Amino acid sequence: MKRAAIIQPSFLPWRGYFAIIQAVDVFIFLDDVQYDRRGWRNRNKIKTPNGTQWISVPIDSKGRYDQLIMDTRICNETFWARKLLRTVELNYAKAPFFTSYFPWLSERLKNAGESLSELDIQTTLDICDFLNFKPEFKRSSELNLGPIDRTDRLVRLCKSVGATSYLSGPSAQGYIGEGEAFKKAGIELEFAHYEFEPYPQGHGAFVGEVSILDLLFHCGPQAGKYAQLPGYLKEDCGVAPDMLNAPHEAHTIA
Repeated sequence: MKRAAIIQPSFLPWRGYFAIIQAVDVFIFLDDVQYDRRGWRNRNKIKTPNGTQWISVPIDSKGRYDQLIMDTRICNETFWARKLLRTVELNYAKAPFFTSYFPWLSERLKNAGESLSELDIQTTLDICDFLNFKPEFKRSSELNLGPIDRTDRLVRLCKSVGATSYLSGPSAQGYIGEGEAFKKAGIELEFAHYEFEPYPQGHGAFVGEVSILDLLFHCGPQAGKYAQLPGYLKEDCGVAPDMLNAPHEAHTIA
């Protein structure tokens, strides 16, 4: 069986995003669909002593309400990276593994360039290196499907990579339904169930739905074991020591 998952590029997403990556053989970044404002493409939450707080990347969206994720540009007219990094530092400087990952984060954000999807994808690939999650990665834009029903798009993307099983997040069940299109294509449809254990965390009562940064800063080499779906566990999900504090070059997606 060859299992695939397809999700939009997201900004430093929560551990559920990475748990799905860990569970599949092929992960496809869905980058050629419309950018959703107020979604997770350019922002996420971190934990602070006063609850959760948004961190975000400013987007050039004026007059571009129908733009695709892959065409969405970062607005670099302000010192947004400096501000974001300072917010992260203020809230995580005392975390056990803050100094292991903050130099990488600083390097990525300060050299983000103009493409939001590139920033999202490259930071996600870096974090997969830290977690030792190693599926094959692809982008939907490489396959040039054009305008198409979103469920049919998922089916065709699965077929294009030879997947016989599709793992979806639970929120997609509303439009996928019973998955008749997948059945007709001979593709097994699975829905992930997020059942995670809490991990050591600062600032009071545990909060799970925050950026993966929180998990990395608090658990370091042990982070991978807290970002896996029950029933999809794989061996050797640790962190290669030489990945920490190392400059990260751009990855090539097959």
